[in-house]
Amino acid sequence: MRSVALITDAPFCRDVRTQRTVEALTEQGLHISVIDQGFHAEESRALLPAQHELFSSPIPRGSVRKFWWHLQNRLTPLRAYRQRTRWLVSTLRSLEADVIHCVNVFGLEAAVTVATETRTPLIYEPLEYWPQYLFSSTYGLSRRLATALERCERDAATTVTQMITVSPVMADNYAARGYRNANVIYNANVPEHGLAQPSEVHTPIRLVHSGYLNRDRNISEIIAACLDNPLVELTVQGEGPCLAAARQQAHGAPNIRFTSLVPYGQTIDSLADYDIGLAGLSPDDDLADYALPNKIFDYLAAGLTIVCTRSRSVASLEDSNAYVRFVDAPTADRFAEAFAELTADPAGLQRRKEAALVASRAYSRTRQKELIKSVYEQIEQVVAS
Repeated sequence: MRSVALITDAPFCRDVRTQRTVEALTEQGLHISVIDQGFHAEESRALLPAQHELFSSPIPRGSVRKFWWHLQNRLTPLRAYRQRTRWLVSTLRSLEADVIHCVNVFGLEAAVTVATETRTPLIYEPLEYWPQYLFSSTYGLSRRLATALERCERDAATTVTQMITVSPVMADNYAARGYRNANVIYNANVPEHGLAQPSEVHTPIRLVHSGYLNRDRNISEIIAACLDNPLVELTVQGEGPCLAAARQQAHGAPNIRFTSLVPYGQTIDSLADYDIGLAGLSPDDDLADYALPNKIFDYLAAGLTIVCTRSRSVASLEDSNAYVRFVDAPTADRFAEAFAELTADPAGLQRRKEAALVASRAYSRTRQKELIKSVYEQIEQVVAS
């Protein structure tokens, strides 16, 4: 096994997980042809090691978020997807790679076509649970395109050699759909190392909610639990359309402040001086049962106790009960109860922070690359047999 064709539906320069895969495969001495979404091509080429190749699709993957492109080129999202698939098939055939690795569903039809023709091992890596996410109103696909993609993924189960998923819950669901050999590699986009040690517990305790607020994510209930509460100080570190409503609700409360998100690479340091990381989920958002938000791993690497609405994926983390305080119902009263419980036991809160930092090592960049290499070792055994 000498070469890999790696398809991703995002620009390579914006796709940290695929960058990590390239790092792991480079260490194994493999030649990689990255086929990405054709935006920011110059930045992606500069980031990709010189010995590898980059092929950028001239056609968006089909999302109606690129509606301006479809309008300009007089293509519906489904037709754009079909056109891109034909381009991908042609590109994959020309590469004659020893392994095809497809990230997400948008390149899967082309990958299956060429893998079947050439009997090439195929790795499929969905970063979302697509049978549900494709039809989610938050994702914004046309119904016809979503139906075509769901059918493609359902039919691909017999062709895929190895699968990489981002949670045990997702692995179980895909296994029920006929997929074999599902490896779990959490989507933990964190720096190589977390902090050396967590900060000491503060008085009052310091809470932080970090992330993009494109939806409420229970931030209104969290703010309500902190208003007129002298035991806590809350920082909302984020941006997004729901931020204005959150500021209005806080109404200048002295224990609630708002800050901007920091650049990637500075996140862990920006969280270091807090005690509790908050991860509320929208009441109608059960997609978090399948894939974890990056903030969870940021909180662990910063040594923060996590207060989180209950999620099967969070519960699946290693020793999660040692550092996660689950909130069974996303209401202000339940969040307030969790804060009061943790504030009443500073020594216990400190132990939770230390346990979070220990747990973060299982999701380090080095550990993630080791798991990727193990998938390719399994592929090599298949090829050899």
